[in-house]
Amino acid sequence: MLEPSGTALRARVDEPDWAAIVGDHTTSSLAPLPGTPASTVAADPAVAEAALLAVDMGVVGITLVSGRGDRGVLAQVGCDLRSVGIAVRALVPADDGSGPVAVPGIEISATVPEHLVAEILRLLPAAGLQRHTPADPVTLPYEASLSLFLALTTGDHALAQHVAQQAGFAEPPEVLVALAAGTTASASLTVHVAGHREQKLRQWLLADVGWVAVSTQGSRVTHTVRSRAEIGHDLVDLLAGAFEAAARDGDHDG
Repeated sequence: MLEPSGTALRARVDEPDWAAIVGDHTTSSLAPLPGTPASTVAADPAVAEAALLAVDMGVVGITLVSGRGDRGVLAQVGCDLRSVGIAVRALVPADDGSGPVAVPGIEISATVPEHLVAEILRLLPAAGLQRHTPADPVTLPYEASLSLFLALTTGDHALAQHVAQQAGFAEPPEVLVALAAGTTASASLTVHVAGHREQKLRQWLLADVGWVAVSTQGSRVTHTVRSRAEIGHDLVDLLAGAFEAAARDGDHDG
């Protein structure tokens, strides 16, 4: 049964119940774990409806992978312009240290589009303390960005200074210095509108300066320090565009 929690209604279903709800309905990373027998008990209709909307992805579909270290979540979201279904599977370290493995059982949430951004932010790891650094976007050619990152990572300060100056900076940008010093978490989100081939991708890395948005356009890559609130604003704009495109398509279909 879906129960109130935050900005959504939530339920936890075990793996046999999940297998019964979706069956062969999904080939995604949220498919039932191999060898899981499907439950013979009928699922709560509201839970099943939210789950199937999530795996079908509706007219606006979202996939999210986020984590800290070797723990994280895989999430799939489906929206039909009026309601939202969210399915989340947790990842934990494997016993043999080979990497993260899926945890049996799925968290199902049902909400409305107005609360979707809050639900996405809920799945991002907490940023902790943030060291002040310039918030202006830093854009470099991809090759220069990679060379600068490698030079900073290996401690070749002379090469880092040279690459930065060649790219038009007096010194290596602080945001790249922070990323080279190490990241503690990451998140990747993809938005797809039904009937559209193009997908929108957003990626973030967590360093001691806070979250850093990483975007590419052509042969250039941009790194921008973003607060959690700013990530939320960015998602509002991104999802508004996706819902508007889906609504236009619906009007044309009518």
